[in-house]
Amino acid sequence: MKEKFESRYHNFVNKDLLVVLSFLLSFVAFYFSYIHYKQLLPLSQSNVVFSESDIVITNLLDRDIVEPHFRNIGKAQAKDLQLQVFAVPFDENIDVNTSGQKVIKLFDNKLIEYLEPDTKSSFGNFYIRLDQTNLGHKEALIFCIKYYDSIDNSNPYYKMFFFVQQIGANKVNSLTSDDYPKIKTRLGEYLSNNPNICPKDVYDRNFIKS
Repeated sequence: MKEKFESRYHNFVNKDLLVVLSFLLSFVAFYFSYIHYKQLLPLSQSNVVFSESDIVITNLLDRDIVEPHFRNIGKAQAKDLQLQVFAVPFDENIDVNTSGQKVIKLFDNKLIEYLEPDTKSSFGNFYIRLDQTNLGHKEALIFCIKYYDSIDNSNPYYKMFFFVQQIGANKVNSLTSDDYPKIKTRLGEYLSNNPNICPKDVYDRNFIKS
C-alpha cells in the first residue's frame, strides 16, 4: 500500500514538474522571440531623413523661397507626416518677417499622408523676406517632423533637423555646436511656451549639450 502511494505521489510530482517546466520553457521562448523581434524591427521600419542637399532655395529680389524634400530610406511606409519650420536669427535685432518675434514659425502642420520606402516628397515651400536690414545675416532653420510607421504605428516618431542659412544665399549648412549657443535660450523658451508638433523634450534629446 505504501509503495503504491509513493508511486502515485512521484507520478503526481513528476507531472506537476513537467507542467511547470513546460510553462517556463514557453515563457523563455516567447521572451527571446520578443527580444529578437524588437532587435530586428528597426531594420524593417520606415526612416524619414533630411539633409542639406534636400533643401532647394530659390533666390528672388524680395524673398528666398525654401522647398524641403524628405526621404524615406527605411523598409516600410511612413504615414501621416507633419512638419513645422522655425527660424531663429543669430542676431536678436534682425527681424526676418517684420513680426518682432525672436522665433518665427515659417511653416506649420502640413500633412503628407504616405511616404513609401526609397521615395522622397516635398511639403511645399515657404519664403523668407529679403530687404536691406536682413540680407547677408545668418539664421537657424529648425525643421520639426512627426510621423507614424506603418508596421509599428502605436507611437509617433519625432525628429528635428538644424541648419544655418545666410539670408540671400541659395544653400544651407548644418548647425554646429559653436552656433548653437546663439539660439539656445530663445528656441528653448519658445518650444516650452507654444504648442508644437515636436515637444520640447524632443528638442532636448536632439540638441541640448551639457
